[in-house]
Amino acid sequence: MHPYPHRTTQILIRDGINLTAFRTAYEKLTTEHGVRKDDLRGLEKLGTDVLLTIEVTEEVDKAEAEKDWDNAYRAELEAVKKSEQLHRHNAEEWKNALFKIIPNLIPNLTINNTAMSNSNNANINSGDNSFINTGEMSVQGENISFGVISDQVNSSINQMPQSPDNVQLKEILQQFKVAIEKDNQLSIDDKTEALKQLEGLVNASQTDKLDVKGKLAKRSVQMLRGIATGLPNITNFVEACNKFLPMITKL
Repeated sequence: MHPYPHRTTQILIRDGINLTAFRTAYEKLTTEHGVRKDDLRGLEKLGTDVLLTIEVTEEVDKAEAEKDWDNAYRAELEAVKKSEQLHRHNAEEWKNALFKIIPNLIPNLTINNTAMSNSNNANINSGDNSFINTGEMSVQGENISFGVISDQVNSSINQMPQSPDNVQLKEILQQFKVAIEKDNQLSIDDKTEALKQLEGLVNASQTDKLDVKGKLAKRSVQMLRGIATGLPNITNFVEACNKFLPMITKL
């Protein structure tokens, strides 16, 4: 709590919380109005809306703070929606390209487009009068990216040289990775970014130059803490940050 006179302001978020927009708006209050991470005093669900109660000092203009919040939240929410639309557009292009490429890879292959027009399932004729049902064609660009980086980070951790320090670090990073992937409060984009920072910690640990090691590790730690900003303290990711980041910086 603030050591000087304070009061609270309430902000209503319509139709649930988008965590990316929430974090951006909260950071705006932090930089412009001196609000701290632990100044969030209440979070009440009102149907599909959410009412926030935030502690502010007497010096803060509540109307101005609420206006800054709304502007930052709406701008980031719009950016998130545009990003999601772009992902869907890219996924659709990728799917269309796939059905143009497959016939060139497999001789005597035909694709039954009639099945595509009636459902999301595509029947592919393999050339021997048998059909392959590809199942539901749902391709999301961000999910592909997340799956790739997840496998990549897992491989990087497993390939770390065996040493007393690395044994402990590998265990910490694996637990950290699990916490990120299981946290339902994180968006796919945030999970992907968090995993990239874990890989940055792996790379830092394998660098012999101490000054470079320190810079790489510091950057990744700061990025991970930034992702945690604005999230409830009880989430898997925030708890992992509080537990593992101090341990990592000491190794």
